[in-house]
Amino acid sequence: MSICLLKEKYAFDIYRIIKGDTILNEDFKSYIEMGKSNTSQQYPFIEYGISVNTNLEELKKAKRSIGALKKFKNIAVGKTYKYTGVVQLTPSNIQPNHHTWWLYKDVYPETFFSIID
Repeated sequence: MSICLLKEKYAFDIYRIIKGDTILNEDFKSYIEMGKSNTSQQYPFIEYGISVNTNLEELKKAKRSIGALKKFKNIAVGKTYKYTGVVQLTPSNIQPNHHTWWLYKDVYPETFFSIID
């Protein structure tokens, strides 16, 4: 498996669905941190990262159409930098611009993300 930064860029906008009206640290927990399992043969170690998308409209559509995502209230935007973690494209049929972001230790996205929708 190859892990690389998106298009060799270090700073780009990413979108994440969040549960409430306030962005919390809990909105950026991996499956492992939540005590859940989500292993994938196609994308090993995906359960250690968090789901993000680089296309806002695609994420909005997924939020409306995927049952498990309907419980999330808002979408937040932030920028990833080379010091925040590693990002890999992990597409699905519904979200071709889905990425997994493996955060580095002591990175707190809730401090640099803002609600946009």
